[in-house]
Amino acid sequence: MSNIDGIAVAQGPGSFTGLRVGITTAKVLAYSLGIDVVGVNTLDAMALGVVRGSAERPGRIDCVMDAQRREVFLGQYEYCEIGGLSRNDEIKTVGIEAWLAGINKEVFVAGDLLKKLNNQDPSMLDAVCWSDTGAAVVEDCNMPSAQWVGMLALQPELVQIAKEDAHEVSAELSSAFALLPRYYRRSAAEEKLG
Repeated sequence: MSNIDGIAVAQGPGSFTGLRVGITTAKVLAYSLGIDVVGVNTLDAMALGVVRGSAERPGRIDCVMDAQRREVFLGQYEYCEIGGLSRNDEIKTVGIEAWLAGINKEVFVAGDLLKKLNNQDPSMLDAVCWSDTGAAVVEDCNMPSAQWVGMLALQPELVQIAKEDAHEVSAELSSAFALLPRYYRRSAAEEKLG
């Protein structure tokens, strides 16, 4: 393990427990090896995988993850000719119905929510997946891959954030002590407490 220079880890969005376990593991490894860790935006890595893994060049890519409570974590991207992506805004949490109302055949959709929606009502996906890709069943489009998390950690410029006042970056170098998960919303317990 002496030839490892750094560790990349998905920093969020994602499940509370999954993020804590993944980040804690990365931090322990980084600390024990005396190396830095890079936290990478989960949806940015997923979007990069869509662009790098497909010959198609969609006008817009919506990467979504199930946020529970009939909501999704949403990142919206556009393909850039240089082979990277531009994220149009900060990652947000929106209702599933509101998100579905804003998409059409021109939008490529990737994320773990596709399987869930396909199991509940396959007709919901007819309007959102490219007819020639079978995106609803292509595993590489439905979950972020370690390959794309690592690539984005090395080349964060591959995903540009278009909004000027965005407080996010695609990848951020950190010490093992400083890295924290990005939850993008409060837990149900925190919401109940007010």
